[in-house]
Amino acid sequence: MYDHRTVDAVGLHLDALLGPEEQEGQEGQEGPAARPEAPVIGAQEVVLAEAERHSTVPGHAIARGPCGLDTRLGEVPVRRPAPGEVVIDVQAVGVNFIDVLATTGFHPFLSAPPFVPGHEVAGVVHAVGDGVEHLRPGDAVIALTPQGGYAARVTTAAYTVAPLSGGGGAADAVAVLISGLTAIACLERQARVHPGDRVLVQAAAGATGTACVQLALHHGATVFGTASTEAQLEHL
Repeated sequence: MYDHRTVDAVGLHLDALLGPEEQEGQEGQEGPAARPEAPVIGAQEVVLAEAERHSTVPGHAIARGPCGLDTRLGEVPVRRPAPGEVVIDVQAVGVNFIDVLATTGFHPFLSAPPFVPGHEVAGVVHAVGDGVEHLRPGDAVIALTPQGGYAARVTTAAYTVAPLSGGGGAADAVAVLISGLTAIACLERQARVHPGDRVLVQAAAGATGTACVQLALHHGATVFGTASTEAQLEHL
């Protein structure tokens, strides 16, 4: 379920949280040595150099607090678009299990707070960098972001951005972006599902599970799904 980087991040987090085994005090001291308190870092301390900053917008940042990581609403900087990048005004952001990992210190690569989490957004193009030809300001889009989605504006690579077409709104589109891509990777790229195949989907009532069920049915497969409650099975 987890890749090696996530497992390593969990181990490092637990080491930092629990600390080394308490040793007896040195000569002249009684009891274990006091553990230094972690500094409290505010969301406003997500910083960029002036030359890199495009703008400053409201956003949710993960910062270190006195009892661990906190999610704080504040002003966060938005990076200027480099060549091949796009700045997006965010209208909707996806909430995924990896975002839960970000709030607990278990994220596989966002491990040094403060940072702004969020990996899938939908919105409107605000600005484009040099060399971006398939998008222009004002276009409705969906996009993947390495971080920064939990803010009113985010900068990301243009190749991860696609026009938002059809009748769906931003919230509907972003709700299926990562889940849908995961389903495609599993069923079309790896399993190569064909009509008549039988597919078992575990946790079939969840976001990724629902996408897998729908995609497998689309390809003509017979689907068997599991869920933890009767209500979830009725959802299917």
